[in-house]
Amino acid sequence: MPSLTLPPVPRRVIPSPTKEDLDYADLAIIDFSKVHTEEGRAQLAVEVRDALSVHGFFYIINHGLNQNENDRIFDIADVPFNSVQDEEKRLYASDMKGAGSYQGYKMRSLWHIDNGVRDQLEHYNINHDVSRKRHPKPVEPLIPEIESFIKFNHFHVLNNILRLLARGMELPEDTFVKEHDFNVQGESYEHDSYPRTDEDEEKSKNVWLKGHTDIGSVTILWSQPVSALQILCKDEKWRWIKHIDNALVINSGDAMDFLSGGFYKGTIHRVVQPPQDQRGLTRLGIFYFAMPHDEVKLVPHLESPVLQRVGVKRRCSDDQAPTMRSWRQGRVRGYGFVPLRKREDGHEEELNRTLTRVEITAIAWGVNIASGIINTVGTKGIGAMSSLNVWWTLGGTFVLVITLLVKAPMKNTADFVFTDYQNFTGWSNRGFVVLLGFLQAVYSLEGCETAAQVAEEAQRAEILAPLAVVGSVVGSWLIGLAYMLALLFSVQSIARVQETTYALPITQLFYDAVGQRLTLMCVSVIAIAQFMAAVTGFTASSRLFYALGRDNAFPMKERFMRLNRFQAPYWGVWLSVLVGCVISCAYIGSVVAFNAILSSAAIAVMLSYLQPILIRVFWPSTSLPELGPFHLGRWSWAVNFASFLFSVFICVLFILPTSYPVNALNMNYAIVAIGGVIILFPSRHLPSTSNKWNQEKLIDLDLLCEAYDVSNTVGFATGPEYSSRPDCALTGMERVEQQRWHLQSESADLMGDHIVLLQAPDGL
Repeated sequence: MPSLTLPPVPRRVIPSPTKEDLDYADLAIIDFSKVHTEEGRAQLAVEVRDALSVHGFFYIINHGLNQNENDRIFDIADVPFNSVQDEEKRLYASDMKGAGSYQGYKMRSLWHIDNGVRDQLEHYNINHDVSRKRHPKPVEPLIPEIESFIKFNHFHVLNNILRLLARGMELPEDTFVKEHDFNVQGESYEHDSYPRTDEDEEKSKNVWLKGHTDIGSVTILWSQPVSALQILCKDEKWRWIKHIDNALVINSGDAMDFLSGGFYKGTIHRVVQPPQDQRGLTRLGIFYFAMPHDEVKLVPHLESPVLQRVGVKRRCSDDQAPTMRSWRQGRVRGYGFVPLRKREDGHEEELNRTLTRVEITAIAWGVNIASGIINTVGTKGIGAMSSLNVWWTLGGTFVLVITLLVKAPMKNTADFVFTDYQNFTGWSNRGFVVLLGFLQAVYSLEGCETAAQVAEEAQRAEILAPLAVVGSVVGSWLIGLAYMLALLFSVQSIARVQETTYALPITQLFYDAVGQRLTLMCVSVIAIAQFMAAVTGFTASSRLFYALGRDNAFPMKERFMRLNRFQAPYWGVWLSVLVGCVISCAYIGSVVAFNAILSSAAIAVMLSYLQPILIRVFWPSTSLPELGPFHLGRWSWAVNFASFLFSVFICVLFILPTSYPVNALNMNYAIVAIGGVIILFPSRHLPSTSNKWNQEKLIDLDLLCEAYDVSNTVGFATGPEYSSRPDCALTGMERVEQQRWHLQSESADLMGDHIVLLQAPDGL
C-alpha cells in the first residue's frame, strides 16, 4: 500500500465477532509466507488441492498486508455507500441485465430473493483498470489506493494461488497465470454492503443471497467480523465461515471448474442473516473476483497428467466452448432477474428465452415479406398508412416524452443535459469524439427524400414534394429535439446504455427509467412506427426501380415497369424484399459483416444525396436551365455548396471506427463495402447503359392544367397496340385518387414505348 500522506476517510466502527456457538466449516489454513520458496510452493500446492477437494474453500494468512492496512481498506470500502447519495449512485449504476457487467453500482431491490422479497444488497464494483469508468466524487481521491490494492490482490495473492493450482494439476506454474493477464479485461474488485429489514428476513427465511457458485476462476474475500457466509458441505448441510482477523477466504468458481476439467469444483455458498448478537449490523465485504480474460475458451487443460490419469475428456469442441465473456455475461444477466416456475416434480426452473440469430433473422424476413404483401395488394391503403404514421409518430413522441419525464425515478439537471461531457468511446481526442456525435443527428435526416421518390404519384408535385422534404426536416428537428431532451433528462446511466447488449440500446434507457411494463409500451410505440416506415420504405424503393427502368438506367426495364391489377410495380417490390432478406441472412453468418452492410447503407444514402448536389455546384447553369416554382434563387449555389461540404464531411465520419482500441470486432468495415460498390458498379453498369438513358424532357401536366381530370380519356396505347381502356394506368403511372391522374408526357419517338391519346375537356 502507498506510504505517502493519504486522503482522510471516515473511520469505520469495527463490529465485534459473534459469540454464538455456530456450526462452522473446518477449512484449511494456508500460510502464504511459504509461497516464496520452491519447497514451500510444493507443500502449499498439495494443501490447496486437498482443501478445494474437501470444501472448495480455504483461508490464507500471512499474505503481506498488516492489520492497520487491512483496517484502512475497509474504511475506504465504506465510502461508496455512506458518502455517496442515491441520486449520484444511479448515475454510476452497472448494466447487469443488458451488458452482463457488474461494473459500477448494483442498487438495492434489483434481485428477487423469495416470496416477493427483493434484495437489500448494494455493490460497488471497480474494474482492475480503474480509469475505465468514472467514479463518484467522494471515491475519486481514493482511486490510487484502490488501484494499489487491486494490484496487490492480483500480483501477490491471485497469481500465487494460480501457480499453486497449476502445480496441483502437474502443469507449468504459469499455465493459469497466462490466462489472467492483468492488462486484459476480466478481473474486478468489489465492495458489498448488506442491510436488511426484519420483515424481509421473515419472508425470505433469513436468506440474503441465494445459493450460487461464483462466475470466475478464484474469489478472494477479505474476512470481516459479521458472520453471514455459509457453504453447502458434502453432507448437504449449510455451515458457517468463521472470521479470522486479517485473513483471506478463498474459493474457486465456474471458470476454474471448466479449465481444470472439474478437478477444482466451485462450492455452492450463500449469504444469510447474521447470528442473533450481530443482527442489525451492516455487513461490509471486500472481494476480488478473478476471471480469465474475455477471449479465453473455457476448455479443460487436457495436457495435465492428473486429468489424463483420471480419464477426463473434453465435453465439447473448442468452437462450441463458451468464452469467458459469454459465460460471464450470461451468468450476470440471469442471476436474480429470471422468474421461476414450478415443475410437476416440485422443482423450480428458470423462465428464460434468448432468441438465436436464426430466429431474429426469421423475424426480419417476416417484416420484409409482410411489407412486400402490403405493397403488392394494398396500394390504395399505403397513403392512409403514411398519414397514420405521421400522426402516430407525433402522438407516440408525446406519449414517450410524458412517460419518461413523469416516471423516471431521477431527473437529471439542466447542467447535465446541456453541458456535461461523457466519453465512453476510448478515443482521447475530445474534438474527434464530439464529431462522432454528429452521426446520430445525421441518421435522423435520412429518409427525408422519400417524398421526392413518390412525387410522380402526387398532384402538384412541383410544389408539394419540396414542401414535404422541407417539412420532413423541420418536423424531424422539432420532434427529435423534444424527444432527445426527454431522454437526457431521464437517462439513469449513460454507461449502461452504452454497454447494453439489447438489440435496441434505447431499450436499456427505457428499462432503467420507467421499468419493465412501460418499457414494453415505449418499445411497442417505436416498433409500430418502424413497421409502417418499413412498408413505405418498400414503396419508395419499388418506385425507384420503376423510374430507373423507365429511364433505361436499369436492366430488364420492361419487367420493372409492369403493374399488377392493384397498380403496384410488383417486380420492384419483390426485388426489394429479396434484397432485404439476403441482407438479413448475413446476420446469421457474421454480426460484423451485417453491421458493415448497415453502415455502408447509411453512407450510400448520403452519397445518393451528394450526386445531384454535386451537379448543381459544378454545373449550375446547365443542370437545370429552367427553374421550377420552388427554388432558392441567388442563394441556391451557396446552399448547395454548403450541402456538398457537409455531405463529404459526414461520409468521411461514417467510415471511421467509433471506439478505441480498434480490433477485428469493432472495426468499421463500411469502407470495404462502399469501396466494392464504387469499383464494381461503374465497370458493370455504365458501359451497358450510358448510351440508352432517357434524355427526353419530361413535362409535368400539373403545370399546364390544375388537377387535370382524365375521366374523358378515350384511348390509351402502349407500344404498337392500341386499346380503349380509360381505367388503365396512363403511361404506366398509378392512379392517385379516383379519376385524378398525375401525367408525364413522354416523347413518342422514345423507342416507341409510350403513346398517349387524350380527349381534352373544353378550354384546354
